[in-house]
Amino acid sequence: DITERKRIQDEIASLERRYHSIFTLAPELITVTAREDGRFIEVNEVFFAVTGHTRAEALAGTAVDLGLWVRPENRESVIADLCAGRSVSNREYLFRRKDGNLVTTLFSAQLIQLAEGPCIIFSIADITARKQAEIALRESESRLQKIFDILPIGLWFADKTGKLLRGNPAGVEIWGAEPRVDPSEY
Repeated sequence: DITERKRIQDEIASLERRYHSIFTLAPELITVTAREDGRFIEVNEVFFAVTGHTRAEALAGTAVDLGLWVRPENRESVIADLCAGRSVSNREYLFRRKDGNLVTTLFSAQLIQLAEGPCIIFSIADITARKQAEIALRESESRLQKIFDILPIGLWFADKTGKLLRGNPAGVEIWGAEPRVDPSEY
């Protein structure tokens, strides 16, 4: 009677399909690399979009071979942490695409044991657009702050209760100090 064996095989096949779907459909770049030499064992589809490299290029080498690491010391830090038993979570690193452009990534890694031996699972999210938006926001805020500070008229920022948060230099000069406003007067 091979009923139990067949059930176990079906269960294993179902798990393999499930994890393959997760691996391929994940919105992040995911790789499995051999711990000993760093060669890629598997990469998901997002790898190609983020790095610009083909599957054949990836599976023929390592991240170092492909020139992905902008700063090799970051790679060394990740490997040291993983070998010391520490997982790596949400570190921001720059990667170099095949075309030479830089990609800002949010990087996580975990050392695991697979049939192939000790492997490292990397999960990498491309946050380049978010970082560019943050930089643009900081620049915009800086410009606004400069305008606020140099205007020759008195301006104050207040919260929704009427509490004054900050005045510009001209406003402080006009009032002689930060003014006090009673929110009940509104």
